[in-house]
Amino acid sequence: MTVLFLGVATAQAFVILVDEFYCHYRRKLPRWERWGHPLDTLFLLLPLSLLVFIPNLSLWVYGLVAGFSCLFITKDEWIHSEFCEPFENWLHAILFVLHPLVLIFAWNIKIENPEILFWILPPMGLFLIYQLLYWNF
Repeated sequence: MTVLFLGVATAQAFVILVDEFYCHYRRKLPRWERWGHPLDTLFLLLPLSLLVFIPNLSLWVYGLVAGFSCLFITKDEWIHSEFCEPFENWLHAILFVLHPLVLIFAWNIKIENPEILFWILPPMGLFLIYQLLYWNF
């Protein structure tokens, strides 16, 4: 399970970085998107952080937070079709598949290898800070 989690999480990170540093740099991000993308990162960090910092987290609570996270990241897709090229929309579709897989595998990994989750949080937090600072200040 650890290998699956790391593979899916690495794939997700790679696609997010291509989206960020290739697609977003090629176009000017509107204000809603400059704040929306850091919120997407935050709502991926939230369920993963709950797994790390709440040892006996209920599956129901995690499932609700993870489910909200999966729905939240789709919030802008209806308008992305106006702003993004097809390649970027395709990347988003890949991310919509990988996002729930990361969260499902994370739940399973918390029992088998919880320290991996702990070490994934700092790079994600740094990416969130980068998104906030670079696009907004």
